[in-house]
Amino acid sequence: MAFDKKKLIPITTVSLFFFAYLFVGYRIYRDYGVSTDEPTDYIRGLVDYQRFMGGSLAQFQADCAKMQNEDVCYYPAFFSMVLYRLAPYGDGGPILLDKGIWYGPSINTQKIYFQRHKLTFAFFALSVFVFFLIGKKILKDWKIGLLGALFLIISPRIFSYSFYNPKDIPVLSAYIISIYTLLLFLAKKNIFMAVLHGIATAVVCSIRTPGLIIVPITIFFYFFDLFLSKEVWKGYLRAAALLLSFLIVSAGLVYWFTPILYTDPIGNYIKTFNIMKQYPWSGYHTYLGQNIANQTPWHYSIVWFSISSPILYLLLFIIGFGTLIINSVKTRLRAHYQSMRDLYLAVACAILPIAAVIVEKSILYTDNRQMYYCYPPLLLISLYGFVKLLDILKKKFVRWQLWVGVILVLGLAYPVYFMVRYHPYENFYFNFLAGSKMSIVKGRFTLDSWMMTSKDALEYILKTDHTKYITVNFIDGTPRSVFLLPEADQARLIINKEDQPMYIVDGYRYFPTEKKITGGSIYYSIKIGDTDILTIYKMDVY
Repeated sequence: MAFDKKKLIPITTVSLFFFAYLFVGYRIYRDYGVSTDEPTDYIRGLVDYQRFMGGSLAQFQADCAKMQNEDVCYYPAFFSMVLYRLAPYGDGGPILLDKGIWYGPSINTQKIYFQRHKLTFAFFALSVFVFFLIGKKILKDWKIGLLGALFLIISPRIFSYSFYNPKDIPVLSAYIISIYTLLLFLAKKNIFMAVLHGIATAVVCSIRTPGLIIVPITIFFYFFDLFLSKEVWKGYLRAAALLLSFLIVSAGLVYWFTPILYTDPIGNYIKTFNIMKQYPWSGYHTYLGQNIANQTPWHYSIVWFSISSPILYLLLFIIGFGTLIINSVKTRLRAHYQSMRDLYLAVACAILPIAAVIVEKSILYTDNRQMYYCYPPLLLISLYGFVKLLDILKKKFVRWQLWVGVILVLGLAYPVYFMVRYHPYENFYFNFLAGSKMSIVKGRFTLDSWMMTSKDALEYILKTDHTKYITVNFIDGTPRSVFLLPEADQARLIINKEDQPMYIVDGYRYFPTEKKITGGSIYYSIKIGDTDILTIYKMDVY
């Protein structure tokens, strides 16, 4: 079979694009700290993996009871088990901190967390490639699909989280893959695709319970597609059989991947679902200048997506969503709905989870990260908006390519600049809708809920202070980034144990309510724009 030379350019371009992306990712993964939730996720993976591999129920229950929050064992743990199995094993005891006090070292933790970060990034990178395939399939152009992959990468918060968030980014990645397998299932309608989509659905549901939304979306669009195609009744029977196969595979694998379900699967799954629906989190959280602990305004996700996404994507989303609504209202042609089916599916995957959270009044926190899995399908709507914008430019301008280049350069320039200039703090990205300058944003929204600046703080203190033992107190709690330090450096640190420490570190987690520090001088600080995101004080007594 002769090779089609026309395919050489897209294959080469796409290959170089993803090679460059992987190259950058594996060069910088060591720059990020350990997020607050990672040690708990490590232990959860350990406990669930032991049960998954045949451990006793009594031991599983005893291990769960030792955790600070026993409900953690009800969280789906598939990706946590994968990370535990593939990252180097460590000493599970001291990897969790005792009452917020650290006096190390802990064995092998640096290797564990670097490996976890590489694996988390690798799974996300795979999903970026699948997102390219989705964009190419829906919008019928490989170049648009590749632009979608670029948009997903140049999403500063998502990019940063893709290295150290072991929960929200994996479910985002699995959600992308499940959307793609659903598109394949709708296109092929055979038993292989039913099983493949069942596996993808089981994975996303076994990472985060809200991934369950893909099941009703699958059922609706499968029968909606049959209705549009005027299928005879025998077609509906075959469809029902394929859907039943999909559901059996999904349910069976969710049960297998979730050890808490091994006893009382129905009762425990209901409890798991209810915990995730109304998660009892009541920590301090600044939103629009107010502490919204233990409550979530209905507009929370909408506002966060609006202020944390590049403006270009928002404008393209408005164009795409507006055009889609207008065209859908204007026509009743069956052919229109058939041609737009995949885009409607993307809209459902983006909007329905947000609507469900609003209706259920679910608790969200820390920059809307629980809803990140909606972001890729939202980007698909933005890509559709870009295609509509292209159509307008082609009609109005002879040199429309120049206008496209100007729009993309201007739209992507600031997010790219921010990612390069403030690396590894891409998670602090806001657009101008959040505030005209960073000091204003700091008073309106919590900046760093996961203490990602603590890695730089610890490394700077250790580098500049050669005292044998160094006492450090953190206003924001105990930093998990201590686990990324070499064991010799860990052994020098005593954290949050002394009444009169040598250093006090403020990461502004509770800004503006944290106590003001007196009796010390500023030793080191990190700024973004016009405001500090980290300050180290050296106490006068030393």
